[in-house]
Amino acid sequence: MKLIELGREPLAQFYEQPDIPAHLEMYWRAFEDLTTERQIGMAIGPIPRSRVRAYARDELDLGEDAFELFCGVIERMDADFVKRANAPKQQPSDGSPVRSTASPEDGKSVAKILDSVAKKPNRPMKRKPANA
Repeated sequence: MKLIELGREPLAQFYEQPDIPAHLEMYWRAFEDLTTERQIGMAIGPIPRSRVRAYARDELDLGEDAFELFCGVIERMDADFVKRANAPKQQPSDGSPVRSTASPEDGKSVAKILDSVAKKPNRPMKRKPANA
């Protein structure tokens, strides 16, 4: 592992990862490869179905039944990932959820994110003298 090679200790979560059975490793590796294909904006979006299907066709050369099973498994993994990634991160004292990401169509969540950013203390900007 790169961190260990660099003399740094990984986070505790690294050691708590479950073992993945050999027959399921293909799905995990594919999900890791495909996650770079997702759109990210105000929220994390799903991996495009076309990219999942292209990966199954071009990288794995699966038969028809295995192809459909693979696409279905990756899409279910991705749906769960997107749901968890976009879930509220903390509960403020008033009980309303705060998200670090929000769908651009969700005006209330976008406003909450912008409000929380606006409340952070500003550092004064250094200005150049007028005659510089």
